[in-house]
Amino acid sequence: MCSSPARKHPARRPAEAALLIYDAGCPLCLKARDWIERNTLPGTIATLPCQSEELAAAAPGMTFEACMEAMQLVCPGGRIYAGPDAFRQLLPVLKGWRWLRFLLRAPGAKLALHLLYEQIARNRYALSGLLAGRSGHDWRKKDSCKPTHE
Repeated sequence: MCSSPARKHPARRPAEAALLIYDAGCPLCLKARDWIERNTLPGTIATLPCQSEELAAAAPGMTFEACMEAMQLVCPGGRIYAGPDAFRQLLPVLKGWRWLRFLLRAPGAKLALHLLYEQIARNRYALSGLLAGRSGHDWRKKDSCKPTHE
């Protein structure tokens, strides 16, 4: 993992810290961010919503579209990991979950993780509603994962 001490506020993030970028408009993504913040070793990552005006300064070259496709982990040297690859990079600093990186070395595990992440990411807005107990969202519709603008 690109692990180094970091602060929660990316503007003050040390150059050697990793930055996790997420969709702040997605309740499921917010829960995931909260879980990651609670379970990572202290000071190992900073977080930033992709809707933030600080995105361009904090992660040069990062596009809003890429952020909306999957969570992004920007390493100190500028290397970017997206979605399940970002999650795999976080494993060494997740308290109590480091064992999972060994499980993910099993044949087919990386593919399975990518397929699972793809399904969750594609349906994250619908899953947010389902997990919250809301029944007004039809998760079977093709674009059900896209936010609605009223």
